[in-house]
Amino acid sequence: MMNIVQEHTLNAELWIDDIFIRQGLKNILADIVFEDDKARLVFFTANHFEAVKKQNYDLNTYRLVLLIDGHLYQYLNDISLYRLPVDSDVASIKQFIIDITRAGGNHENQSDSNISLTARDKYILTQLGEGRTIFEISALLNLHLKTIYQARQNLIKKLGCSGLIDFQGILQAQIFRNWLKHA
Repeated sequence: MMNIVQEHTLNAELWIDDIFIRQGLKNILADIVFEDDKARLVFFTANHFEAVKKQNYDLNTYRLVLLIDGHLYQYLNDISLYRLPVDSDVASIKQFIIDITRAGGNHENQSDSNISLTARDKYILTQLGEGRTIFEISALLNLHLKTIYQARQNLIKKLGCSGLIDFQGILQAQIFRNWLKHA
């Protein structure tokens, strides 16, 4: 397995480890003539979010595209980015690229929501991430069990999770833990 894969094409940078996805995007990009020839794309996966963020791309020129695999990663909202499902068909990906590279183009998948967490939200997320049960958190905060259940349900919705299993997966993800430290 490679460390960080950053590959440049004519109008894009690819921060993608999966060679099949990377090659597929290169093939698609080769077929597209950009309406705005100054536009540049940066395709990346969630595990490269921090590395891409450190590049400080000029968002007037660069369009950052997060390839998503089911979860929307709505909490990654501190930079303007687009979300593209990795399992999209070729025609959809081409149309997506054409839409976001138009001069001043916007797309429905552009991030615009800002997730704000209270101190209690952060504490509950941290405790759940460390494996504590609802009962234990209830005792720690001296709150009713139902209050903690409701807080968890609200956090599932806030983070854009599809359900409890998705939420549990997010809690274990290193990218989420990094985000939570700075949220």
